[in-house]
Amino acid sequence: MPETPDLKKIEHTIKDMTPEQFSALCAELGLVEDLLGETRAEQIKTIFSLSPHTARVARAIRHVKPEAFEAPPPKPKRETKFPIGPIIGVIGLMAILAAAIWVVASAVNANNSEVVDYRVGATLAPTQAVLIGLRTPTFTPTP
Repeated sequence: MPETPDLKKIEHTIKDMTPEQFSALCAELGLVEDLLGETRAEQIKTIFSLSPHTARVARAIRHVKPEAFEAPPPKPKRETKFPIGPIIGVIGLMAILAAAIWVVASAVNANNSEVVDYRVGATLAPTQAVLIGLRTPTFTPTP
C-alpha cells in the first residue's frame, strides 16, 4: 500500500482540485460540501477536523484524482549541441579578412628596397671580340 503523504501535500492537492473533483472528494468522505465552509481554506480545515485520519483523506483523494501524489515525470535532459559549422565558418571568414588586410597593408607600406627598377638605360655590357674570317673551302678537285 502506498505511503500516506504529509499534511501539507494533501492540503496543496485539495487546493489545486477543480470544483468537480472537490465535490467528488466530499462525496467520497461522506461530507456535504455546502456545510464545510465558505472558502476553500475553511473547507480544508473542516475536512481535517472531521476526518482526523490523513490516510483516509489521502485514499479518497487518490480515488478522485489518481495522479495526485505521483512524482512528476522526470524532465528529459537537454542536449547542448556545439555549433561546429558556424564556428568554422566564422574562423574561415576571419582568416580571409586577416589575409586581405595583410595584402592591402603590405601594398600600401611597400619598402623601397623591395621595388625593382626596370628602367631602360644605356648600360655597358662587356663584349667578347668576335673574329670573323674568310673561310676557304678545302676540297680537292678530281681530275
